[in-house]
Amino acid sequence: MNAIGGSLRVQCGTMVAMSPEGRATEDSGAENTASPQELPEVPVYKPTLPKRPSRAAKPTDEGYKAGLAYIIPTALIAPIVVLTLGGALLDDKLHSAPNATLIGAVLGSVAGFVNMIRIANRLNK
Repeated sequence: MNAIGGSLRVQCGTMVAMSPEGRATEDSGAENTASPQELPEVPVYKPTLPKRPSRAAKPTDEGYKAGLAYIIPTALIAPIVVLTLGGALLDDKLHSAPNATLIGAVLGSVAGFVNMIRIANRLNK
């Protein structure tokens, strides 16, 4: 039932309103239906991308050098930690006391110093 006491039925695209007394009134809905030719054109949206920066960061920029300077401690410490822990895990699996741990620590130190020297050379260019 609708707000005034009647009910609505839809039959094959035609809305039929039922009055409280049971009389049907048809509404063809001709003013509400539109054929595809009558629909408005869909607007075409063409997004624009922002302009590219005039220049890319070069190794001579202050920020680039500061970034390299902050990487140096990580480049030195990370290989030492990773290879030492890997050696400790290998020692645990093989039951070979500190052998693989010491080898991992030495290899990690060498790799860390090589990384640090490479980054320092890039910093001095």
